[in-house]
Amino acid sequence: MNDTELGPRIKQYRQQKNLSQEALAARLEVSHQAVAKWESGQSKPSTANLLALCGVFGVSLDTLVSGEEKPAAPGADPAPVPQADPRRGGAAGKVLAALTLLSFSFSVASTIYTKQVHFPERVIGGADGPTSILVSGPYILGLPAEAFPLWVITAVLAVATAIVFFRRRRKK
Repeated sequence: MNDTELGPRIKQYRQQKNLSQEALAARLEVSHQAVAKWESGQSKPSTANLLALCGVFGVSLDTLVSGEEKPAAPGADPAPVPQADPRRGGAAGKVLAALTLLSFSFSVASTIYTKQVHFPERVIGGADGPTSILVSGPYILGLPAEAFPLWVITAVLAVATAIVFFRRRRKK
């Protein structure tokens, strides 16, 4: 493989598909700077990105890398064109992260609020004016019982977000 020809070939196929560097980068879920570096020869795409490029451009890996289509052996089925790696979960991961942050915010606010209206742990309640009686609820793991379910939900969302994040990092 002639490394100096791969970059211009990527640029040529990108322009044939009427794609900007940004549009190609978005399809591959890489930065447009990565595409610019590939095209200028400053860096090379990973194997996964080469296969994804083949899928976007509709060419075989041989064609993309060497610039020439190798003839198939007699009687052999033509090699399928590799499809772009969809790398699903991009939007789902972002939504999951946003839900985790939202849940965390509600958990903190709930804890602050309920600690303000709760009495110390061993006090049952107290009078608040002539007719109202405030009764303090139990504590679970040091948190007011009203706030505890929110923290459990936040913890579950945080674990799910971490799993999605690390699986995506490992794929790239």
